[in-house]
Amino acid sequence: ASVGVAGIAMAFPLLLTVLVAREVLLGGSRRNYPIVALVTVLALLDGVYHLGTLGFSLNAEPTALLAALYILVILVSVIAGRIVPSFTGNWLRGRGVTRLPESTLWVERLILPITGLTAALALLLPENPLTGVSAALASLLHTLRLIRWRGLSTVSEPLVFILHVAYAWLPVGFALLSASTLGGAIPSTSVLHAFGAGAIGVMILAVTTRVALGHTGRPLRASRVTAIAYIVLNAAVVARVAAPAAGTQYLAGIEVAASGWIVAWSLFLLTYAPILVQPRVDT
Repeated sequence: ASVGVAGIAMAFPLLLTVLVAREVLLGGSRRNYPIVALVTVLALLDGVYHLGTLGFSLNAEPTALLAALYILVILVSVIAGRIVPSFTGNWLRGRGVTRLPESTLWVERLILPITGLTAALALLLPENPLTGVSAALASLLHTLRLIRWRGLSTVSEPLVFILHVAYAWLPVGFALLSASTLGGAIPSTSVLHAFGAGAIGVMILAVTTRVALGHTGRPLRASRVTAIAYIVLNAAVVARVAAPAAGTQYLAGIEVAASGWIVAWSLFLLTYAPILVQPRVDT
């Protein structure tokens, strides 16, 4: 890789770090200081990887990539923990529902420390049974958290329900990590794709579609094409996670996953590019 390519690749995480830090620090939002720290670490890990591509090998490139993945998992845990119950509650209140998303105090106190601990153990002690136990606990905590958010009450509105589906990939990923570490039957690639394509990829689509509608003054309702994109993307993740178990059909599973990923994001582009380049509809 050339210095130019590495520089272009590093532009996004560096700019993201500056923008996030500016908004949080100038706004005096102390509760979001950890977000600034996580995004900064993410940029540093990206730098470590690109130094390796330029020949300054630190023998840490694979670890940097894996650490970046787990930083994103932690970010999803933090941010989704705020927006998913909030958006769900707003939608339910708008329909006169009085049973709203709730939280369990001990779960909220434990979930981020256990998630962070599991990430650290997965990096430092990937084959240690302690990692598998910690991952199982993380999966349980994320499951308990998700259950309390009343996701099944939002099935009729894909724009809200998809947030819960995306978050569900977190406990699935940690369950697979536990099974991979303790039993060895689950390949590590399935774990990585449950987190990367599932929890991170699906959450990005879920939040991006919602933000695109809300910030352009449009009703917060998913179109049929958007709902199809949600379904196709999740099917692609399932195919990718399950591919290693397909035996001789492994490559077919990869092709299905890649095709689904391309189709889902193409549907997003075709639907939301016109929305995002036009003026707000309420101005």
